[in-house]
Amino acid sequence: MYRPIMSEYEETQYCLIQQWKSAEPGIIAKALDKVTAPASWVLEKIIPLQGIKYVLDSANSIAKKTTDVEKLKNTAAVAEIKYLRHKGLAISDFLAHDIEKWALGIAATEGAATGWAGFTGLVIDVPAVITLALRTIYKIGLCYGYEGIEVWEQDFVFGILSAAGANTIEEKMAALTMMNEINIVLEEESNRLMGEFAKKQLNRRYAVMTVEKLAKQLGMNMARRKLMQALPVISSGVGAAINVWYINEVVAAAKCFYQERWLIDNQKVMR
Repeated sequence: MYRPIMSEYEETQYCLIQQWKSAEPGIIAKALDKVTAPASWVLEKIIPLQGIKYVLDSANSIAKKTTDVEKLKNTAAVAEIKYLRHKGLAISDFLAHDIEKWALGIAATEGAATGWAGFTGLVIDVPAVITLALRTIYKIGLCYGYEGIEVWEQDFVFGILSAAGANTIEEKMAALTMMNEINIVLEEESNRLMGEFAKKQLNRRYAVMTVEKLAKQLGMNMARRKLMQALPVISSGVGAAINVWYINEVVAAAKCFYQERWLIDNQKVMR
């Protein structure tokens, strides 16, 4: 079976994807994990799972509605977003870089603004940064030709959010395992021989699994990362820095997963 040959640029990007997957979370993630670890048991009691699921669901709904598809189509000069799946990886990467600059700018501004309110500001900041993270993922997905409309696409987006939020290599490996499970569903969805009833059952099962796992991780990780922001005086600067760092992690994860998916869909690599 003929398989298109990867260009030098595509080979470089694929190597970077593999490096990102195997790399441990950065120094900041490890430091925050150690500093906030003593408060973990308290945070587990304070943060209700249902509350995080509600925030996640609401943020996801807002992110979908505020993703400007038409603007990106005009920027990319395509009639339909799906055409970007085969236009060129370098072109998609260039578009994604613009989304990255947009997201980091908003993250810094929003984090600084809510940081002045200390602990009270977290009530506003946490839902806002989760919404921004999801908007960023959806927008980056558009750059590679994926609109994220279908239910199984939502699971893919949630999987990216989980991988981006890992504080340890164990958490990251668990997120990657979940992404492999989601990718199995994506492959099944591409199989036209699969019955509609079976598709709905798979969608429902994996959607519930993904939301449950992500809500548990997101509640703890977001709270631990934002704990230092509750300190008075320095909270504004800390809020901006943590938001920028977190969104930067989200961008890196989103680009890696969508790049890899683009390469697979173009038969440049095997899943």
